[in-house]
Amino acid sequence: MNNLKRLHEDSSGNSSSSASNFKKQKIFDDKNPIMVLNEIQPGLPYTLISQEGPSHDPIFTMQLIFKNQVFIGKANNKKLAKANVAQIALNYYREHATLFHNANNSFNSSANDSYQQSFNNDDSKPCNNKLNMRKNNEFDKLTTQEKQTNPLFLLNKYDPEATYVMKSESGTGPGKMFEFEVISKGQAFKGIGSSKRLSKSRAAVLALKSLFNVNLLIVNNQESGEQASVDDMAHEEPTYNPDLFMKLVQEKFKSLTGSSVYSKQKVLAGFIMTKDNNSNPKLVSLASGTKCINGEFISNNGRAINDCHAEILARRGLKNFLFQQLNLFFSCETDNDDVIFDVHSSGFGCVLKPSVKFHLYVSTSTCGDARIFSPHEQKKSLEESADEATSSWVPAQSQAKKLARGILRTKIESGEGTIPVTSHESGVQSWDGILQGERLLIMSCSDKVARWNVLGCQGSLLSHFVLPIYLTSITFGSLFNREHSSRALYDRLTSIGALPEGFQLKKPILGTICNPEQRRPIKAPNFAVVWYAGLTEPMEVINTNTGKLQNTSEHSSVSKLALFEKFLAIRNRFNGAPDSALFSKDLTYAQAKEEAKEYQLAKKELYSSLEKSGRERSGRLLQASSEAECLI
Repeated sequence: MNNLKRLHEDSSGNSSSSASNFKKQKIFDDKNPIMVLNEIQPGLPYTLISQEGPSHDPIFTMQLIFKNQVFIGKANNKKLAKANVAQIALNYYREHATLFHNANNSFNSSANDSYQQSFNNDDSKPCNNKLNMRKNNEFDKLTTQEKQTNPLFLLNKYDPEATYVMKSESGTGPGKMFEFEVISKGQAFKGIGSSKRLSKSRAAVLALKSLFNVNLLIVNNQESGEQASVDDMAHEEPTYNPDLFMKLVQEKFKSLTGSSVYSKQKVLAGFIMTKDNNSNPKLVSLASGTKCINGEFISNNGRAINDCHAEILARRGLKNFLFQQLNLFFSCETDNDDVIFDVHSSGFGCVLKPSVKFHLYVSTSTCGDARIFSPHEQKKSLEESADEATSSWVPAQSQAKKLARGILRTKIESGEGTIPVTSHESGVQSWDGILQGERLLIMSCSDKVARWNVLGCQGSLLSHFVLPIYLTSITFGSLFNREHSSRALYDRLTSIGALPEGFQLKKPILGTICNPEQRRPIKAPNFAVVWYAGLTEPMEVINTNTGKLQNTSEHSSVSKLALFEKFLAIRNRFNGAPDSALFSKDLTYAQAKEEAKEYQLAKKELYSSLEKSGRERSGRLLQASSEAECLI
């Protein structure tokens, strides 16, 4: 009240105003906040929006909309919650009185008259104007470059009437989270963040994308760890919609698992296909999982899956989808819009239609080099970087951190996490060595996705029939750092040499969603869920210890054996040269891979480039045991 009194004295310069202020103070103190607000604006809507907690100790949440502002109050009963939210609204009125009415007239009349005059229906316009003036003053502090990337400024530019509403507040301390909703053009968009400003920004990014086709990507920033930026590549790719990709994967997974035990997951991944610029994206495969097989259960007949990480299993599902499309392509005598392939210009095989693109969504950054960093680390200032560059002494810890980046890493058998490949490790593992207890070595997901950006997602078997299929974008649901992700997935391969025709170093769009997923501090389950378009069963559940279907000894439809059988079925459609090993009746899995000559040449160049990028300290890119490849 002292602040309110000083405001009035400053505006009028008349000491007689103290009596009016005393009268105003008395009215506020003598009546409960609900009564005071009812006199200011009769018929205010109080809404019970939630009831939480046990029956003996419930928490009621009441919402009040007062003068275009939304207020939230909580208490152990409805009456007290209503009183609390009214008090919060009244406090807001006291603090912002000069924004709602003219200070010279606010306390000159009787109490009831002053309330009615101050909050009549015509006062909404000057209120909004002053709020907009205050908002514009904040934007005036931004630089020209900041205005181009600040989502709050941009949304205000496109829609000055956009309003922000705080929906909830949860957690304490560093784990505190805010949820805001922005209402623009009659639509609501939600943002969640560790600060009010960050959650507002994330909501604004969604609104800009949906309503005004403005693409802002989240990148790192020193203060909050994230900020929005305009991505030129995203502007050039209208099919890129990271939040929609995330929604497709999550909703499909929920529809498959429901509330069953299989809904438990730490990492989700999915491949999304888009056609043309305006068509709806289609989810073609998804998987959950974070573990690898126990070395005791490795298989030499292709029945067991060694790597049960989500993005690896999802890619196996994508291969199944591509085999289905090939069958459809070779079965169609005329052009079919459902087919994603065209005839190759050479007359043999096929190529992906230009309008068809594939995108990968992973709920967290890929394990390995892309994830070996502190998610909240701050970049050094220019002055600090310059000082370090001119200094003859570099801290040992900083030097060690630099040496740990860009190297090849392997997953931990039957566990989570990765460790560096040592230089003394050979490139090929032995079957009997693994069975005797030698650690099963499987390359990290960062290293494998980097392979896809050179060799394509289709693998060696499909490369007999189609040109390489590359990802248009990769979206991470959390732990995304542009510097580390780009280094891990393609920047460390820039020294790669000449590649065979059709192969290239592809640099997909890298981005994240507006509301990054929260960390899941839970024990990883010993199963993985797999689904892909065309799967006859609702889904497959794989035991990550054995690499086979849960509760059975049957192999999965995404295992090596199943994929090899699909390959043979398509191969048999052709009449190859009698002396060609590819058309031999005794063709093995390893032979089929080796016969993909151009693919193998590109693979050899890739391996050489990875070893060079590791400066010989990363060892070699490891290969599966040769016994595991000899399938018939």
